[in-house]
Amino acid sequence: MIAEKNKYTVIIVVLSVLLAILLVAGSTFAWFASNQTASRTITLGDPVRITLIDREGENLAGQNSFPITIAGNNILPGMRIDMLARARLDQSTTPAILRARVSVVVRDVLTATQEEQDEVDRINQLLFNVVNGVGTHTGVVDQSGPYKWAFYQGSGDTAGWWYYLGSNITNLENAEQSVLARVDSTSADPADRLVTFIDNSFIFPRVDNLFANSNVEFRVTVQALQGYLPPIAGEDSQNEIIGDIVRRINTINNVRELFNSAFGS
Repeated sequence: MIAEKNKYTVIIVVLSVLLAILLVAGSTFAWFASNQTASRTITLGDPVRITLIDREGENLAGQNSFPITIAGNNILPGMRIDMLARARLDQSTTPAILRARVSVVVRDVLTATQEEQDEVDRINQLLFNVVNGVGTHTGVVDQSGPYKWAFYQGSGDTAGWWYYLGSNITNLENAEQSVLARVDSTSADPADRLVTFIDNSFIFPRVDNLFANSNVEFRVTVQALQGYLPPIAGEDSQNEIIGDIVRRINTINNVRELFNSAFGS
């Protein structure tokens, strides 16, 4: 009898141990599950900033600051006008594309006849020639020189701008297909981040007394936009692949509307 009693005791102990194991297993491993988190922070690139400067590198932003050099304080018909317009990009890891515009407005003319407007148009044509390299200054800007800009005639808000091509080839048959240079501004040397638009001169045309005491305003604008622009969907011929990057080819035709949307004009 004693042996049988011990047998039952052992069985009870074993059952108690098994029950305890089941209870522990049931509370600890109720679900099969896993959890993992990974992250990566990517910093946006440097901003694109451009400054119009004079020969000494001083900022020209503001009114009445465009560097025009004449003999004396007043323009006279037949006088030579020297013009300098250049921009300096801030040091940045973000390449940029550029466009520029120059124009003249004659204010306070005694009459506003078609003849006077024709004279203003003639002055603006002279400015076009100055940028295009038809001038007298030794720092002439031309299609083959170090400052190569292509003019988009067009119409509306996108018209009248010069686009910076740098060392890229000008498409003489269709200027719209000329590709803008991506200006590298990573250098610590400011001289490496300079882009010249105008360094030239012209002779102010002959005008009559109706223009006496009028104010001739010369205005230059330079705009800079990031050099990487998103590809054009469904237009593979207008995009390029560089490694794992797909981007649009920065022809004048492909970027002019983006300039307008970025600057509102």
